[in-house]
Amino acid sequence: MIRLSLNMQSFSYTKTSMLIKSLTKIDHLRQRILLAPISPADELKLQWESLLSRIHFTLALQGILVSQENISMSLSSPGSQTPHPHASLMEGYKRVFDFLYHNWLVNKNVISPDDLQQFYKTYCGGSFTCNKEELAANLTYVQINPEHPVIQASLAQLFILTNIPLSQKSEQFSHLVFYMFLYKNGYDVRRLPVYEEYYYANLISYKNMLTRLGGLANVTPWLEYSAIAVISSLEKTLLAFSQQNTKDPQKETIFDLGERQKLIMNLLVQPGIKLTNKMVQRSFDVSQITASRDLAKLVHAGLIVSRGKGRSTYYTKI
Repeated sequence: MIRLSLNMQSFSYTKTSMLIKSLTKIDHLRQRILLAPISPADELKLQWESLLSRIHFTLALQGILVSQENISMSLSSPGSQTPHPHASLMEGYKRVFDFLYHNWLVNKNVISPDDLQQFYKTYCGGSFTCNKEELAANLTYVQINPEHPVIQASLAQLFILTNIPLSQKSEQFSHLVFYMFLYKNGYDVRRLPVYEEYYYANLISYKNMLTRLGGLANVTPWLEYSAIAVISSLEKTLLAFSQQNTKDPQKETIFDLGERQKLIMNLLVQPGIKLTNKMVQRSFDVSQITASRDLAKLVHAGLIVSRGKGRSTYYTKI
């Protein structure tokens, strides 16, 4: 039995046979996904669909129902003159996952309270109050000790849920911290799993678990619950792979790039280059509308990212 304390509250957990069995299954599923053959275009398509699903179910957990099609349209047209009512939330979640990918994927640094504050600021622009010394001690403990990444991520999520007053914002931030610890340990699994889907599909048991957390002295049930959520998501990811391999090869998708769009990508080979709509117009002698359409498709495909607004908009390679 392993003991920790947070906010003057002591808790412990045990690696039960059920938990060990679940972690073994997670590693097996992860290996199968990492070794599964798939074309770069199909992988990009699945990553984009996974991002849309994450945002969809994250919003759904907050009682906000937005179709994945509307999310896709909103993310593909940032700075629109007629934005979706929840456009800022959608763009914020995409920005957070871009931040994780660029800053924390297979990162050997120990995540500190200051790192979480920076991440929270990226998430919602604010900050949270906590017992910094206790949080730092617990974060260091779970990262230095050779725990399974899913246990580390689940404990880190627990630290957020028990250290910050429970609200929609802290609850959603705890999910993002869960991803943060998985990414840090290389358990992003091709950036495909959507853990929020399990929570939403089992909303009553999920809410009951959150309610119980404050009074749990032994948090093993939380670790077991988190492991089951991971297994469910990885199994759905494998199913998506199999469906991708049996798709109609004649079916056109947004990831079938035209020659000009491929040449636009070549313009971004030089590191640090910022591509604008006018540069595309001049390079290919096309109209502003055509250039916008090409750039929107590349953004939609997850190949480039749009930054800035209005006339200051530019594009960089992901």
